[in-house]
Amino acid sequence: MAYSFYIEPSVNCVFVRHFDVFHVDDTLNQYHEMIEKPEYLPNMNVIRDVLTTTLPDEFGYKFWG
Repeated sequence: MAYSFYIEPSVNCVFVRHFDVFHVDDTLNQYHEMIEKPEYLPNMNVIRDVLTTTLPDEFGYKFWG
């Protein structure tokens, strides 16, 4: 687990900070962890900060296109 997150219901947002090496399954694991928290509300916006991590090759331009 190379992430931390903070749920802020007052702005309807979850802030996720990824660090170190980003693993392909991190987003799914983080999502499952997030929805178990009582602060989480359905349809919240999620903002991910990946600036300090290394993305895997699978996340190249073709992945997003």
